[in-house]
Amino acid sequence: MSLDVTEAEVSERRKTADFRPDLAAIRSCPARLRSRSTACALQRAFVVIEGGDDTPVTMPRTAFQLVYPERTA
Repeated sequence: MSLDVTEAEVSERRKTADFRPDLAAIRSCPARLRSRSTACALQRAFVVIEGGDDTPVTMPRTAFQLVYPERTA
């Protein structure tokens, strides 16, 4: 068995890796939701609003953290 692999093979293995998230844990209700505005960016209205024009609009960049009794996500 050869241990030599190409970049393409490594990339394909990553795409097809067995991913099985714990849905029960994901669906459980967090005790709290934390949020923090981390930055603001100007975007043209047409980027974020259907039918918008070139008017600049401020778009906040916000980070969210789910807080569970035993962990954060």
